[in-house]
This record gives sequence, C-alpha cells and structure tokens, in this order.
Amino acid sequence: MAHIDLIVPIQPGDSGVDAFVAALEAHEDTVPLSLTLVAPPGVDVPQASERVRGVVCERTAADEAGLEATLTAAGLDASVGTHALVLRTSDRLVPGALGVLVRAASRNGPAGAIGAWVACDDRGRPVGPEADAPGEAARVGLEVLLDGYTPASCAVLIDRSSLDTRRPAPTLGEASALDLLLRVVEQGDRFAAVPNLVAMRRAAYGGVQSRWASLTESMTSVIRRSFSRAATLGFEAAGVDLSEAREQAAVLALTIRVATRAALADSDPRCAAATELLRPVATRDSITPELAAWAAADALRRGDGFTPAIDGVSERLWSRPVRGWWSRFVGERWAERHLVDVGAGLLAQQLVSRAAIAKATMADLAGLWSPGERFYVAGDGAAARAMAAHAAKAGCFVEVLTEPGARLQASDVVHANQLDKGTIEIIDADAQIGVDAPLVVIDTESPSWLARFAGRPNLVRWSASRGRLEQRATSRLASAWAQRESALV
Repeated sequence: MAHIDLIVPIQPGDSGVDAFVAALEAHEDTVPLSLTLVAPPGVDVPQASERVRGVVCERTAADEAGLEATLTAAGLDASVGTHALVLRTSDRLVPGALGVLVRAASRNGPAGAIGAWVACDDRGRPVGPEADAPGEAARVGLEVLLDGYTPASCAVLIDRSSLDTRRPAPTLGEASALDLLLRVVEQGDRFAAVPNLVAMRRAAYGGVQSRWASLTESMTSVIRRSFSRAATLGFEAAGVDLSEAREQAAVLALTIRVATRAALADSDPRCAAATELLRPVATRDSITPELAAWAAADALRRGDGFTPAIDGVSERLWSRPVRGWWSRFVGERWAERHLVDVGAGLLAQQLVSRAAIAKATMADLAGLWSPGERFYVAGDGAAARAMAAHAAKAGCFVEVLTEPGARLQASDVVHANQLDKGTIEIIDADAQIGVDAPLVVIDTESPSWLARFAGRPNLVRWSASRGRLEQRATSRLASAWAQRESALV
C-alpha cells in the first residue's frame, strides 16, 4: 500500500513551522502520510508525533538555495514511505491531493505524478491561474522536461524506487530540483500528468544579481548535461529530438524564465542585469510573443511582490516592469516590434484561472438551473474537474459524463470534506439524461462533446465563458498598458 512521506526542509529563521505542522496534522486524504522535518543544527523542530518526526542534517551549504537542496537530500535519505513529496512550510496541499496523485501514478506513472499548483497569498488563498504540465500530455517524461518545463516541488510526487540513490545536488541550488527530475526520467520512466490542482505555494523570495546569474548558469548547465546524457543513452534512436536547435531553444527558454524573474525583482527600469543574463543566448528575433508571455506568467507566479492576476488592480502594479522588460527585447533586436502588444494578449489569456471560468459558467447557468436540481458536465480533463468541483462545493448535485476507459472517480474531482450538500457522480457518456437538463460541455478539451450534444436547449459551452473572461483580461491589461505608457511620456 502506498505511503507518502512529506519532506519539509526548514531554513534558519523559518517562522511558519508550527502553523504548517498544524495544517498537515489536520490534512484529510485517502492515503497514509507522514511528515519528515529536516533542519540544520541549532534549528528547533516541533516535537515528534505519530505523523511527524524531525531529522537534524549535519551537512552544510553555501547559500539558502543550496541549503534547501541539502536538507531535501537528507530528508529523502531518512524517508520510509513508498513515495515522497517535497514541501516548504509556506505550501499548502489541497484536501485529497495525495490520493489523486497516488492513483494517477499507479495507473500511468512509474516515476510518480505531477499535478497543477497555484500561487497563494499570505492567508493561503489561491490567486491567479493554475500552473499545469504543458500541452495535453498524459505523462511527463524526458520529451517534456527537455523543453524547459520545471514544475514546483509541491506538485511533484516521486516514487522512491525510481529515485534509487539519486539526490538533489546542493551545488546546483534551485536548479537541483530540475536536475533530479531529469535524472529520474532519463531511466525511461515517466510521471503521470494530473489535471487537478493539488497544491498552493507562496511567492518565492527575491534575489540579488549574483543569485540570478548563478541560477541561470546552473539551469542551463543542467539542461545541457541532460541533452548529452540522453544522446549517450540512445533516446534519439527512440524518437526524442536531441538536435542542437532544440537544445538552444531549451537553454533560451530556461534563461528567459530566470531573467524575467530577475527583471521583475529589480528596481532598475533598464533591467540591465537581467539583460546581461540573456545576452549570451538570445539572437535576432529569437524571442517570440509566446515565449515572452510564458516567461512572464511563470515569473509572476513565482516572484515576490506581484499578484499573478488581472483584476483591475494587480496588473497596474506589474504591467510597467513587464512592458519595460519586453521593450528591451525589441531594443536589443531579440524580438520584433509587435511582441509587446501581441505578448500582452497572450499573457492576459494565461492569467485567467479555471476557477474564475467555472464561476462565470455557473452564472451562465442561472436562468437554466435552480439549486437542488441536477446538472451535467461533459468531460474528464482539468476544466471538467474544475467545473464539477466548483459546482459541488457550492451545494450542487453534479453528474460528470466521461468517455469509457477514463477511470475517473468522484474523489479525483473533489475530496468529500469539501462538500456540504453537493454531490458528484461519475456516469458514462452514453447515459440517458433529460433533454432539458442543464449541461456544461467542456468543448475546449474535446470538440466531439459539442457535436454529440448539439441542439440541446440548455447547453452552456465552457469556451464561451473562457473567451469572455480572456477578452476582459486582455482589455484590462491593455488599459493598464496604456496608462503606464502615458505616465512615462
């Protein structure tokens, strides 16, 4: 039977340990779990209990990021569970998340499972969009990680048998997490990609120029070494693209991600230090609007001081530094002039959360449905689960239509303790439902759903709600863009 060991590195001066332990002691899930708190000498940890134990790590590290990797390695050495998940004391797990990850790993991920995570504020409330595994991949392996995808550790469940003796390398600092995942998937194992939101993470600490330069060097060396090892291991013969062009694209993606975080953390409006990070790898017109928007969305989630949302207020704080940073791309001729305006629209779309779309879709149902009545959701991916969970937590009776073989369970959608009067039932897509029953079709995940139910009178399309919110976000960001621009004139 699966048993999850939560590894929690405790840094000197961490004031959130007691609150974190209390939250985990109260955490409800469907799998057994334990908590391993790892601290350097002289740092107190809470008294051991049935679920909690403390480990003192005698090893040292040069900086904060290196110490986190060192403590994580010591925690994995002491771990006794079948699976491990690394958390910070500011992280919070969604109820039932561990059970969802374990079930997904058992079905489709010998290396473990990776879920979605979201940034949260100081009160632990989610803000902004969910960060998912890229694309529609059911599994995350070398093919995905070589593109520069770096999930947050709070959303990664690792099967300890896949780890073997592999541990984070302290000399790599923050890049050690990516290095560890790459070395695991280089064995040929993959992680199951889970569409559920499983964890919330507070914005990371800021940093000085030397830290960003060190992180950039570590990240790029990690990805280059993985390309080299993959070639030696024969992945190219198995169809994995290991070309020099792809390697350069991966290096650029990782560098622009770090450089964007550095630019938003820097008070220098010229972004001089961040620009120098990019200079060795950026070439003429190499930065596309898509790449710039992806890096900015990632930086807003992980960075300190900004809220990754467009709500009429938050974007007015970060729009100027983002626009200034992108203008440097154009000035350096790393991007075409249209990047700033096109990228703004793409960034706005990325900052619309599924939770917000689900709420808007419920509003669209207002005239078609009354509390206490059943309504239906067609789909089994991330959007369908978000829609069903939102409705059930609001007290609705929801039936989710899924394709045969989807193997979706109600507990994969929402944990029972989050429900009051609402319920979720999983039914087959061919089940007979009333012709007038309200139906939400997740047409963005599978267009065939819309064709199947075409002509129904009480049908609401997820794409309609999403498109409306994306347009509103784009308009708000354009307004903030224009105000910041006029302020500079």
